[in-house]
Amino acid sequence: MNWRPALACLILLMTPVFAQDDNSEQPSPLVTNAFLRPYIDVLEKETPKDQLARIGSMSRDDLISLHQNYGMWIRNKWMHANADAPLMKFFYVNGVRHRDDASMILIEALWFDLNAQMSAEDLKNAAAKRATVKAKQVAYERLEKECATQLAEAKHDFAQCYQIHGRPSKNPVNENPFFQLTVDQTGKVEAIWFFEGAPDDLKLCLEKRLRRFRFSQFSTDPSLHVYIEEFPYCRVKERDRLLK
Repeated sequence: MNWRPALACLILLMTPVFAQDDNSEQPSPLVTNAFLRPYIDVLEKETPKDQLARIGSMSRDDLISLHQNYGMWIRNKWMHANADAPLMKFFYVNGVRHRDDASMILIEALWFDLNAQMSAEDLKNAAAKRATVKAKQVAYERLEKECATQLAEAKHDFAQCYQIHGRPSKNPVNENPFFQLTVDQTGKVEAIWFFEGAPDDLKLCLEKRLRRFRFSQFSTDPSLHVYIEEFPYCRVKERDRLLK
């Protein structure tokens, strides 16, 4: 990056250059600062087209999911060993002290610019995709909460099964009663996957209790698969590929 404006100019360059998206979300003045324009141009040039399309179609709230991978690429490019001094001064002068925050500002600026370039039809399609993703997120979060609640309520029953029939897996410290559940659209448990090494009698004991689990109905997916992250907290497997 050869563009090197004087530090004094950094504070004055506050001209908005990124248009707002179709739902009139307001970007912050820092995100729309004209100083970032060349950096956004570089991102649009060096980021694969399919990834740019995916970023542009995401909701603003979901941009945080880009922090770990895409954000790390940005931080490695401009903020670590070969840090871009004018860019780092720009963020410092504007009160941004952490590289994680700085990379997210660049991602948000990119997002607003991509939306500004969209046609009316593209914006309509992006809005529909965002609505679908949001509906799925709501359904997944609800199921995860219901799973955690029911697991906590059944903890004593699981312990009794373990006491009578043995451990739920070959791992002696594992306390999780299942590897994965499949839940159908009506909220019923459709299938149960147990851990390798669980005795057959234990599986029957656990299944009787797990079949009593009931979840809210959903229409976002044909079925959902849930696993335990750390008892009793659950995660819907489909969430892992939702924003990909």
